[in-house]
Amino acid sequence: LMPYQGKVTWASDAKIGYVPQRFHVAKTVPLTVREFFLLHEPSFLFAGKLFDRKIRRALAMVKVDPHNLTERLGNLSGGELQRVLIAWALYDRPNILLFDEPTAGIDVSGEETIYNLLHSLQDQLGITIILVSHELNVVYRYATFVLCLNKKLLCFGEPHTVLTAEQLKELYGQPTHYHHLHETAENVSAAGNSH
Repeated sequence: LMPYQGKVTWASDAKIGYVPQRFHVAKTVPLTVREFFLLHEPSFLFAGKLFDRKIRRALAMVKVDPHNLTERLGNLSGGELQRVLIAWALYDRPNILLFDEPTAGIDVSGEETIYNLLHSLQDQLGITIILVSHELNVVYRYATFVLCLNKKLLCFGEPHTVLTAEQLKELYGQPTHYHHLHETAENVSAAGNSH
């Protein structure tokens, strides 16, 4: 959809890395991990040791074995491919990472690995991560700020403050009984004493 009003203004030093929601690679495509990273380099035919060091650095940040450089993209599991895509987005050292449903098509244990990885990258590199998610547990656990949209802006702020029962009903169109895990020490203590 084309925007019909407003604008997005980035800081002059913004450098953006993007990881798409879906990235399908057929097993028959003979593209290796290293060859995929070559798409970053305009003079890729002459890429040498410096290029390989940059790839290995990016792969190390997402805990991918550097021996996977010769592996075909189509042979990687969903979680491995997602980590390679994140490494690809980190290759040019962005200060902002954009994700659209970063764990789409990944099993539950893989989801946890990816979100822990993103949280670790944010801490280590001091980068801003903007992600789209419909998973409330992810939002409550990892997001600093949330912006909720349903044909219009519904709320913006810290998740535990703005995601009220009324807002969730407006977001999802029905009452939502979701209890997030941000409990105070008194609540945890009281719950423990009541059993």
